[in-house]
Amino acid sequence: MPRFEVCSDDEGEIDEPENVRWQHRTIALPPGVTVDLYSGIRNSPPPGLVRAKTPQAIRYSKYKEELAGNVRTLTNEDVSIFGDFAKYIEPGVDSAGRQIELDLTCSISHASLDVYTRNSKPRDPNDAARAEPMAVLPCGHFFGYRGIDDWIRTRIVDEMPPDCPICRFFLTYPQCGHEIKIRPYDARFQRDGQLPLTIPEGGTVPKYCLRCRFDYIRAVSQQLAYEIYPDNIPSRAFINPRACGPDEFEDKRMKMQDRLLETMFIAEAEYSHW
Repeated sequence: MPRFEVCSDDEGEIDEPENVRWQHRTIALPPGVTVDLYSGIRNSPPPGLVRAKTPQAIRYSKYKEELAGNVRTLTNEDVSIFGDFAKYIEPGVDSAGRQIELDLTCSISHASLDVYTRNSKPRDPNDAARAEPMAVLPCGHFFGYRGIDDWIRTRIVDEMPPDCPICRFFLTYPQCGHEIKIRPYDARFQRDGQLPLTIPEGGTVPKYCLRCRFDYIRAVSQQLAYEIYPDNIPSRAFINPRACGPDEFEDKRMKMQDRLLETMFIAEAEYSHW
């Protein structure tokens, strides 16, 4: 910002500019204001300042009415992955308090997607009937469920690994190679149990599918149980056969296997994965 100095002579008169008296000798000029604008101005603020009105209190009902008329519509041009709008589905509003409407289409079939926020207005029954359920992939890209299912089946028939049509993320588990099952997502219900976190949101894809992990833990738990409670010990080898013998060892083996499998499923529920 340019600055200029106002100096006075010995008799107290101001030299530059004429007829201008300021309390401070060095004056900072606002952008776009030149020195000649100060000619003839006495004891007043520099030009260019804006006076703000004092905020007026309004009722909360009035505030809600104002928000109701402020709607932000998100289309495929505004979002590219599910994580871009997932945070709006539950509250139905953005950080500025604007209501969120989702107007999304499937990039495969170009059909409208049946996905709403909490505050979405009811749609026309005919439009709702033509809408396609949304399906979300681990990579975060979203499609219509029928569109992506047709794509996956076509890839399998062509003996190609199923993948995302956009980023080519493989829809298989890395180690066992089994298919990652994609299901429709209904935003009207709780996400937990329907749709895991996508990878951009912090989710993960295990190396093996659930069935392979279950079979592995069952085999390991069985091996451990037989190692701890062998089945080839004669009755006379037990210290107190009346209290603990072959039958009791069999019961302990079964309980141990059940506990290990139960622990596995508890751990599965502790984090979000596909």
